[in-house]
Amino acid sequence: MPSLKKRILVLFASGSVLSSRRNTSIFFVDSTQDIDKWLAEIPEVSLLADIHPLYVVGESDQFTDRTVEQITSFLNENHDNYDGFVVLVRADRLVRTAVIAEFLLQGFGKPIIFTGSRRVPEKISVRAIAQIIKAGGLGLRSNLINAVQIALSKDFPVIGIMFGNKLTKPTRAEVSDFQAINLFKSVDNTYLGKVDFGISLNRKTHVSADRKTYAHLSRVVAVTNFESLPLLLASDMKQDRFKVLLVRLRENEMLSVDAVIELRKRFEIIMEFNERRINDQRGVIGICGMTWDAAQIKVFWAHAVAKSAEEFSDLMARNIVDEQIIV
Repeated sequence: MPSLKKRILVLFASGSVLSSRRNTSIFFVDSTQDIDKWLAEIPEVSLLADIHPLYVVGESDQFTDRTVEQITSFLNENHDNYDGFVVLVRADRLVRTAVIAEFLLQGFGKPIIFTGSRRVPEKISVRAIAQIIKAGGLGLRSNLINAVQIALSKDFPVIGIMFGNKLTKPTRAEVSDFQAINLFKSVDNTYLGKVDFGISLNRKTHVSADRKTYAHLSRVVAVTNFESLPLLLASDMKQDRFKVLLVRLRENEMLSVDAVIELRKRFEIIMEFNERRINDQRGVIGICGMTWDAAQIKVFWAHAVAKSAEEFSDLMARNIVDEQIIV
């Protein structure tokens, strides 16, 4: 008799450091051969759903934006085969990865829940294991169980980050406190859902959209900050590889006229990000009102999509995946 349980695809892309049920050791997925043993340590997820694992990269593999494009490609290819999706990614990569997914898989129509371990295996000593467990373990077990339950939710096709007891929209997420249960917080204090005695989903936060999928981000966007700008200006390096420059500014910082003139010789498009306000500068496109992760990925995405400078400016002005925040 066929299973009546919903089908969930779990992608392993780092973030798999798990403490054993007896809290005596840790292990993680570094190859496809590790997955069965890993899943056996969390039997609850197989009771909840028909789990199908897919190995992408291990803990020791290189992880770049190209890796994330591979993840989104797998998700897109398997859209019709599963009811929901869970992606395991190491905590320090989690927000950027999930934000990329929001831009590349717009209107996906099914839940994609990102979660993972906050610990990096090579940084955990044998002596530290007992201390970690005493302080509340690695947290991945409950994160995964909650993520699978949310991925099973009917009519809640969001891309979200499940960590601790909060489900956060990626373009609203930023790191809060590494030691806290909720490693991430929402910058506008709105959440897709919360876990208390059960899982409560905020369906009002879901914005439906037509499905649009994109394969990759731009490869010719350079990113820097105000402090590093003098080094860039002093260098005689020709920017043949990069077409766009994105500069992160603090609230009271501003590019000088001379700096803009010099940068315009090297880049086709100059952009500046200021979290609170847009500086009105000729020859510069200003963006604000979103997180730094969202701003970066929006630029990378828009430049890959746009066929002209005018279209690029138009895309940057639009609220593409509800990334713009009114505080």
